[in-house]
Amino acid sequence: MHGVVHGKRLAVLAVVTLLSFVSVGALTGTWSVALVVHIVLGVGVFPLLTAMMIHFTSVLTRSRQAEGLVAWLPVLAMVVGLMAVLTVGFDRRIGLVGAPLGLLIGLILLAWMHKCARQALGGVHPGLRWYQGSAMFLVVAMLAMEVGLQLPERWLVLRGVHLHCNLLGFLGMAAVGTLQVLLPTVGGYTDADSGRRLQLDYKYAVMGTLGAAVGAAWFRPLSLVGLACWLIPVVHLAVSVLRHRPRIWFEGGGLFPLFGALLGYLSLMLSGLPVALGWMDPARMVPLFFMAFLFPLVTGALGYLLPLWLRQGDGSAGFHARDRQVLARGSRWRTLIFLGSGVAMAAGEGWSVYLAVVGLVWFVVQVMVVVISESRSLGRNAV
Repeated sequence: MHGVVHGKRLAVLAVVTLLSFVSVGALTGTWSVALVVHIVLGVGVFPLLTAMMIHFTSVLTRSRQAEGLVAWLPVLAMVVGLMAVLTVGFDRRIGLVGAPLGLLIGLILLAWMHKCARQALGGVHPGLRWYQGSAMFLVVAMLAMEVGLQLPERWLVLRGVHLHCNLLGFLGMAAVGTLQVLLPTVGGYTDADSGRRLQLDYKYAVMGTLGAAVGAAWFRPLSLVGLACWLIPVVHLAVSVLRHRPRIWFEGGGLFPLFGALLGYLSLMLSGLPVALGWMDPARMVPLFFMAFLFPLVTGALGYLLPLWLRQGDGSAGFHARDRQVLARGSRWRTLIFLGSGVAMAAGEGWSVYLAVVGLVWFVVQVMVVVISESRSLGRNAV
């Protein structure tokens, strides 16, 4: 029963995240970029990513799903996200309370993951380290935010630390670590090297995030070092997926968006070079992050995971296959829309944001079809 409730909670968070994505089109040009970014990341991505990390930690350590306080962390994350929006849009003093709560979420996640790792039977999957690193950077990001709010003269410097630790550390490490496992699962192929890559490339992701954060705040040449370090795990993963390239287009309706997200993340890394050299406005990286990376990542992951969350138990495999088929329809073209919109927006073509919104609404409609279908099916079974 607890697993069913947990799955429904994840499904609700997924819908909230998608709606926050759609708000990008409605609010862009009306509200500040910082406010829109915090709506998407704080209200949408932060709670969902927290819930997914909790879910996959239990899978990687072969332990029970979280209960008690840990199970409610995604809800607390949404509260913190709302406080972040209010901090940016209305009163910075709200962040003095929100940042410590976000830091607390990171510390609780780290402690719980450590406990799960100690109790794991037969060893721990190397992917857990990426989640632990992600939670560690969440703590650093929130600490930087709190100190920056307390010391206004240091705000601009510490904001850069907060930004990079959040985007590359918390979100980036969790996303790339998950892709290492999710890509072969969705694509239906075996990746015997994934465990080795996760072990070897972890240090490069950590060093890359630290280099980018310190470089943006204090010593710009370190940003180039961080970029080079982060490229190592991303390129390694891309090369491993390209060995199965026929599946990506011809067979992998659910695989294509995830591979597209990987390409989007790679383009984000490469755009860091002209930014670090002062040739490109850092604000141009924002649409690349959202449209070329985050949108295909979340839609691709939900295309596979949402059916699992909506229905669990014996006899569910057929329903999962049916729902995934619905969610995968048009995924190739939708992903190309996201990638193209991100590149066009980064080039200054503001109208392209509406193309991305069309792709999102397209997927939201498919999600609603699946949710309604599952609700009717479960209702008939109950009768």
